Amino acid sequence: MSKRVLDSSVAVKWALNEPDSAPALRLRDEFRRGVHQLLAPDVFTVEVAHALTKAERRGIVPVGQASVLLAQVLNTRPELYPHLPLLPKAVEL
Repeated sequence: MSKRVLDSSVAVKWALNEPDSAPALRLRDEFRRGVHQLLAPDVFTVEVAHALTKAERRGIVPVGQASVLLAQVLNTRPELYPHLPLLPKAVEL
């Protein structure tokens, strides 16, 4: 099983039809089948929620659907890690 760090922008593509949604959905499906282990910083959930509510405000998502889509994305949530200890290395990279 390979480990992959999941960016929130990729997970948002699971809920919204955007460019590159197909490879994002393929990654999600492979994760569900146990092909990959997905990891993310704990701010992942906040970032996904922000992106979906922003899409709702812009009319991309019908009013009231951001919370439904968020629940769907979080149903396939990666393993979350506290972001503060990761921050110095992330800045270095």
